[in-house]
Amino acid sequence: MKALALGLVARGGTVAGLILAAAVLTLAGLVWLSVSSSLIAAGARIDRLHHVRATLLESRAEALVAYARATDPRVLEHRAAALGLGPVVPDGALALRVAPSDPAEAGGALGALRSRRLAVRRESRTAAPSSAPLSRVAAAGVAAVSGD
Repeated sequence: MKALALGLVARGGTVAGLILAAAVLTLAGLVWLSVSSSLIAAGARIDRLHHVRATLLESRAEALVAYARATDPRVLEHRAAALGLGPVVPDGALALRVAPSDPAEAGGALGALRSRRLAVRRESRTAAPSSAPLSRVAAAGVAAVSGD
């Protein structure tokens, strides 16, 4: 009996090892399948993105061709002529009077008002108090330049 008991223990250890090995191999197979399916899904997504990129490049090329056709000078001239537009002839030229840049020259009440506002702003900028040390440095600089 003792021999029979020893044989079962030995077989039980072998059976447990086989079950453990089968479980490890099954787990490794599942991990392999998971990684493999992820790679296949990523490959399919990359293929789909390549297709979208090719489609976008084709539509961009078509848009560039349409833009080149629309901005062709001959086409623009033909479209302008169809709208009744053409080059300006000397008889049809318009003369524009540009407003003076100095508000005092603008004349009228508006010119006087603007010139008064500008004068007040200029006076407020020049009336800013200056510090004594800076004015002495400035006076010394003026004296040095004038040669006194």
